Amino acid sequence: MTARIQGHEGRNAKHKGDCSAGREAETVPARFLTGNDRVGILASDDQRLVYLKGQQPFDGAMSGSLSNPDSGGPWSAVFYLTQCNSTIRGSYSIVRGSDSQKRRFSGTLSGAGISLDITAPYAYENPSGTGFCAGMTAQLTGTRDALTGTWRSSNCVQGGAIQLKR
Repeated sequence: MTARIQGHEGRNAKHKGDCSAGREAETVPARFLTGNDRVGILASDDQRLVYLKGQQPFDGAMSGSLSNPDSGGPWSAVFYLTQCNSTIRGSYSIVRGSDSQKRRFSGTLSGAGISLDITAPYAYENPSGTGFCAGMTAQLTGTRDALTGTWRSSNCVQGGAIQLKR
């Protein structure tokens, strides 16, 4: 079993349009991840698990709250972020009472601001069948240790706020 180690720099990238563009890779024996390793999937004909060496400033988990006045009180939230240059991808989990939901997002980092497009949940990400806000976007500002901002949606007309800390 082998895996490709992906470095932060390199000129031999073969996969443009994803996080691996501009990075060099090598095939190595599979191993356990260490604290500074990151994992990604290369977009190619033969999908592979990729271990990205090193850590970017916004990599990791942040917790806090996501308010939604259209559905009642705030949700407890945990956001899992992965940064690749100016691209931010990840997912979040929200819980309020017995309801829970998971969502995925992608966006861009520009200065101290992050713009996110948030996808609709799959059925397995919304086990209680809770109504969800469609077409969500979020604008966050702050540092790698604390982000705050607002979100909007096409069907949750009041939008809401997001507050996160490491």
